[in-house]
Amino acid sequence: MLDWLNTPIGMSPAGTFGLKNVDRIVRLYYGEEYGISASAAPGEGSCVALRLPMKMKEKTDNAEGSDR
Repeated sequence: MLDWLNTPIGMSPAGTFGLKNVDRIVRLYYGEEYGISASAAPGEGSCVALRLPMKMKEKTDNAEGSDR
């Protein structure tokens, strides 16, 4: 049912270009391992996931509470 989201952009049904555009932008910016994916199980529901890279906060010497 949600296979359209996991297909190339040219194969999207009408009205779904918003999600496909977000997926395309995320993949162009961060790489093919990131983006939107979807799955569905009959009678159980659907799952849509947005995968983005995590950027760790850099440690600084001026961190709050470091002078104690």
